[in-house]
Amino acid sequence: MRGNVRAVATLALLFGGAALLILVSLVLLLLSVRDAIAVLVGSDAIAALIVALPFLIATAILMWAGLRRMSLREVPRGKTPDHS
Repeated sequence: MRGNVRAVATLALLFGGAALLILVSLVLLLLSVRDAIAVLVGSDAIAALIVALPFLIATAILMWAGLRRMSLREVPRGKTPDHS
């Protein structure tokens, strides 16, 4: 039993480390893309906006979809418990 717990803990640690390394590499990739665009455009601010724009659009779409899903609709009478 102890061997299984140790194996699962080791596996979780390895997957967590891999996930952390993937996130760090994605951040470094975005920074390098921003720097490359800054060299082409000539402005760090415009390059940062160009790199951030897809993330802002995705955030807006997901927020809109989530708010639409959470909108309060009229619930039919038989679907809620009677608290009287």
